[in-house]
Amino acid sequence: MIEILTSGVALGVHVPGLLPADRLREQGADAGVRVLERLLPERTLTTTAAMKWAFHRDFRFAPTGRRVATDPSATVADEAVEELMDTWRARRIDRFVVFSGYWLPIVERYPSRYGAAGAAAPPVDVCHADSVASPSFVKTGHPASGGDPDVRSFMVGPGWHPWLDDGCPPFGRVVPGEPTRFTRGAGHHGSFDLTRAAVATVSKPGGGTLLDSLWSATPAVLLEPYGGHEERNTELWQGLGFGITFARWAETGFDLAVIEKLHHTLREAAAHLPDYSRLLAEEAAS
Repeated sequence: MIEILTSGVALGVHVPGLLPADRLREQGADAGVRVLERLLPERTLTTTAAMKWAFHRDFRFAPTGRRVATDPSATVADEAVEELMDTWRARRIDRFVVFSGYWLPIVERYPSRYGAAGAAAPPVDVCHADSVASPSFVKTGHPASGGDPDVRSFMVGPGWHPWLDDGCPPFGRVVPGEPTRFTRGAGHHGSFDLTRAAVATVSKPGGGTLLDSLWSATPAVLLEPYGGHEERNTELWQGLGFGITFARWAETGFDLAVIEKLHHTLREAAAHLPDYSRLLAEEAAS
């Protein structure tokens, strides 16, 4: 049984965990996804949701929030951790896949394989969605209304939180004067459909942005990063020939030939990517 451990702090942490879980299940492996925030006290969750709302309303708050962020696992009650350990033993978890470093102090408390004395502890795969360690690993962010008819606006359901919901986020198009109708992506998050149909994406260089870029072979036009880990993401994506900063693309006069070249480089790279979920499923079956 494989347990994939994510956090609801950002979709770039949570969604990359949902995707391999789906692939594993398709291949017959037993995989579960657990969100760290489900263990947090209600008062902490209330604060977390309020901070996320503030960041979404005004991204200028995000760098400050990143600097003052604390390890949420420290607020998890011992009783909740012990109950989780019992659940893992009962489900016979024999491998962990960690997407948020805040899970590591908890995973380290899992004593041994199935809780049996003297048995080896399950292996732990640490998956970095960013090119360097993000804050969670180092310490162990108003939809546009659109009046232009060619501009479309989309949003994630504002009441959705990963610690309350096992699926991909509800996603819908915002049309002024009409209620937003949210739908679930089939096997992937809804925004990925936009990414793979686009010539390029313009976004900050978060881990989820880069993964979507790679999986869809859609070049990423990168905005200013938040934090050192995203600065390294920008350096990596440009160095690999998968993306370009907005400023550099502007210097070319927004030449689409530049984007086309990046797209071909991404397609070539994607053709040789190993299937991580298949490897996990094969190991689980062996």
